[in-house]
Amino acid sequence: MASDRFNGKPVKPDVDMLLDRVNAAPGGEASADAIAKVLGLDLATAKDRARYRTVSNAYRKALRALRGLDTRSEAGQIKFLTDKQALVQGSRGLHRIARSTGRLKARVDQCVDPRRLPTDEDKASHMLLTRELMALDEASRNAVKSAALPKEAGGLPRLRVVNGEKDS
Repeated sequence: MASDRFNGKPVKPDVDMLLDRVNAAPGGEASADAIAKVLGLDLATAKDRARYRTVSNAYRKALRALRGLDTRSEAGQIKFLTDKQALVQGSRGLHRIARSTGRLKARVDQCVDPRRLPTDEDKASHMLLTRELMALDEASRNAVKSAALPKEAGGLPRLRVVNGEKDS
């Protein structure tokens, strides 16, 4: 766990309590209110909301580490993913990495003019960075193509607000 305490209060006992009391079955879900009730928290107060966030994040990490159960926090609840949903989630993560790599490569290409760099060492570093980003971009795009799921894999449909595109 990233942090074992919240304002001096240990997180582990609360995580253990959730592991014992919440039925975390693939395909199921647990609402924030139900988890807060188990923890004895009032989500109307800022301090309890912060405690809930800390404990629920540690709980999700513990589920992944101890039970191999992936989760997703969505619309005020924790969804326990089936193997198929977790596979789709992993595929989306790979797409996210590929897009991020492409954006970083474009940023370096657009914003750094090697002719304006002061030293030969800086110019060599730029050339190395550009070469490695090109290789990483190509490798990540190839990985996305080779690991692409069939369209019928479905998963968790959602709307992307950024571009207004439907992501399925």
